[in-house]
Amino acid sequence: MTTKISPVLRGNLLNISEKIKPLHPSAPHARMLQNQIQLAYFQVKEQKLPEAELLLSLFNQISGSFDAGVFETVQKEALALINGIVGKEMVRPT
Repeated sequence: MTTKISPVLRGNLLNISEKIKPLHPSAPHARMLQNQIQLAYFQVKEQKLPEAELLLSLFNQISGSFDAGVFETVQKEALALINGIVGKEMVRPT
């Protein structure tokens, strides 16, 4: 069963995805990635989607000390989760 998400959530998640893509492993970008995952988590949790818990686990993985390998893994998983929620839509709706 597919759960429909609101157009506002869809747009917000697409914006978050666009902000996550260009980030590269560095301490400041790790903080930015953490902030974007946190933002996505609260928006997805508000819609009561099960993916919220997966986003929370990613948030916990990236918090604390910086590690390039963890950064890249969390970045890829966050993008995959967000794209899964949006329905693999990669272009902004017009």
